[in-house]
Amino acid sequence: MPVWHQIFNELRLTPKVVLCLRNPAQVARSLQARDGLDPANGEYRWLVHMIDFYRYTSNFDCCTLEYEEWFNNPSGNIEKLKQFLGLQWQQSESDLGLVLSGIIDPEVRHDDPTHREPGQPLVRALYELARSTVQDGVRDQIISIVSQFISYQQLQRPFVKAFEDIAKTAAKFPDFEQELACLRAAAGESHALVEAQRAELEELAKERAACVLIENEASSLKATLAEREAALAGLSRRADELASKLVRWRRWRRKSERCVGA
Repeated sequence: MPVWHQIFNELRLTPKVVLCLRNPAQVARSLQARDGLDPANGEYRWLVHMIDFYRYTSNFDCCTLEYEEWFNNPSGNIEKLKQFLGLQWQQSESDLGLVLSGIIDPEVRHDDPTHREPGQPLVRALYELARSTVQDGVRDQIISIVSQFISYQQLQRPFVKAFEDIAKTAAKFPDFEQELACLRAAAGESHALVEAQRAELEELAKERAACVLIENEASSLKATLAEREAALAGLSRRADELASKLVRWRRWRRKSERCVGA
């Protein structure tokens, strides 16, 4: 709207503003159905838009047309527009009704009769005032609400800034979660590798133990072989001694036989 103010001033135009007003309870219901927005937040969004509208159009001529009246009393809305804009309808009223019937489709109206009034008191109050702008003093009451809300927004600004900072941090959570998932996957792979290496070490330890057992058995066999070799050497020496004695005995026998024969 501030941009339009500049345009009006540069072109030296005096604007006439038409406000299409809809029940904020129905707006909140529609936002919930379309976007899943909480009804209280939907009403607050309606309030912010309406505050901005009245904030920047307070010096302009304004005509308020209620959305619901396009279905309940379309000719009433058309009459308000004609008077506000100074338009003349050159044809008959029946022709006007025919034109309206071709424009307005009751099938696109999705109001819920259970959402008749806004839940928030301030929203409800501004809505009722917006519907009664033709009454004396209503405009001043609206401007008072707008001024108070703007003051509240100024007080709220630090909290909004803090919330935006938190929102920025929260927006990074998916990246953090993805990084954490990657780290967990890497940790799982490392754990699996460690377990595999541990199992391999256990196998090597078993093989080493088997090798040590074989070495011990080999040492025992070597010791037994050494003992047997020593015993065999002793037997060999004994056999050599016996063989030597046998040779001497044979020599003695031959001598004895020769002596007896003589």
